[in-house]
Formats: sequence, structure tokens, C-alpha cells
Amino acid sequence: MSKKSLTLIIGIVIFSALIIFSLFLAPKTSLFSDKGLVATPNEDPSWNNVLARGELLVGVNMPYGSMEFINDKGEPDGFDIDVIKEVANRLGLKVKITNYEWDSLFVAMNSGAADVLVSSIGVTVDRSSEMLFSVPYLNAGSALIIKKDNDVLGATINLNNKKIGVQKNTTAGAEAAKLTDPKLVVNYEDYGQKIIDDLKSGKIDAILLGYEAVSGIVKSNPDLVMSGAPINEGFVAIPTRLGNKSLITRINIILKDMKADGTIKKIEDKWMAMDK
Repeated sequence: MSKKSLTLIIGIVIFSALIIFSLFLAPKTSLFSDKGLVATPNEDPSWNNVLARGELLVGVNMPYGSMEFINDKGEPDGFDIDVIKEVANRLGLKVKITNYEWDSLFVAMNSGAADVLVSSIGVTVDRSSEMLFSVPYLNAGSALIIKKDNDVLGATINLNNKKIGVQKNTTAGAEAAKLTDPKLVVNYEDYGQKIIDDLKSGKIDAILLGYEAVSGIVKSNPDLVMSGAPINEGFVAIPTRLGNKSLITRINIILKDMKADGTIKKIEDKWMAMDK
């Protein structure tokens, strides 16, 4: 074999080795290049900023039924938590979840303390002018929780002149005002123990909240039930700041994949089945 041929063979071997080596060293996001997850020069910096940090900052508001709560280990848990952890995992990112008061959620998002919010946030026209939403990952309308022994209210679902408890500054408040005198809508800081205790004691007649959170409350309180079917439809999505198009584009890709491969449905069955 000539020196020229030997040199050529050695060169090919070295070149091949370098290619293989570079694939192992490449960042995780290179695995998603066929789906458009790698940043391009003409995009806004939101995706690049998260990618460089290697961690997705997520704001939530707990507790909210089975959607988000602190489990017995002192860790965030629930439907929304499972969804965002899987989104981050498929993006090759770690995830940092921070609990905020409801009103502080949006302040955290707009200040950059949170990249996204995942807290059963319904898509509305007003909100869509103030923040950028992902594709919806859940269709969940408003539902009523009443005491199990409230046969009259349960049968008629007539809430005229009845007190309805809601979380303040949420879409549930506007819906409740359609069902009773707006003066009888009672606002609470969250859907925690206080609103549940007030329903059981008769201080309020019903709780109105997203259907997605009903199962968690009902399963933890056998003396409460959902009254009838959801009264409307409502789409839940992941919001981020206006202008963060490159970030939400990547999240949309993952959410669509999770719907297509059945992951969203598995998480929904895990947390929302009423008979579990």
C-alpha cells in the first residue's frame, strides 16, 4: 500500500471519528433540529435565553385541586406539574417551579422571574391582548361543587340568590355573576381549605371553578360532589410574555407531540378520573 493511500485512509478514519465525537458532545437541542427547536438568527431571544440557562422558570398558584398542589413529600405535584415537567424534559431543559399568589403570577411573568405560567390559566380575549398563549392543552369548562346532601340545589342547579365562592380575579368570578346576584359572589384568595370549609358550613352554597380541578377536591372531600356537567367550555394554555414567540413556538411543538402520542391523555386520566 502506498503512503498516499495510507494517508487517505487515516484521514477518513480521523474525520469519521470527529463526526461521531461531535454528535456525543452536541447539546440536547441538536436532537430536535428536525422539529425546528434550534434557534435561528432572526428570532427574538426568548428561546436562546432559556436554552443558555438550561432551565425553564415556571410560575404556578397552589393549591388548585388536582392541578397543582404540594404533595406529602413537600414537592409540587398534579396535572399541570406533570405537563410542564414533560415539556421541559422534551426540550432538554431542567425545570424550576415557584409558587406565587394568583395576582403575583402575572407580575412574575412580565418581570422575567418566570418564563411561563402553568396554573390552569384559561384563554380569554382580554388575556390574549396582554400575554402570549401556547396552543391549549386542556378543554375544561367551569363546574360547580356543592354538598352531597344538597338535593334541591343538585337537582335544579338553580343558583338564583345563592352564594357562590370563587377565587378572586379569575374567570370564575364573571361566570358566577351570570348565575346569581353579583353581590353574592364571594371572593377567596385561592381554592384552599377556607373556601371548602365555608361550603361545608353553609357560609356559601357552591364553589365554581374549572372542571379540571374538581376531581382533586371531591376525592379529598367525600361529602362534596360536582353538581351536573360543566356549565361551559374553557381552554387552558401556557402563557408567556408578549414577544416571547420563539419560546412559545418550541413549547407548541412539544405540546402537539404530547397530544399526538397520547401523553396528555395519560396525564389527564391519572389526575382527573372521578372514580379514583
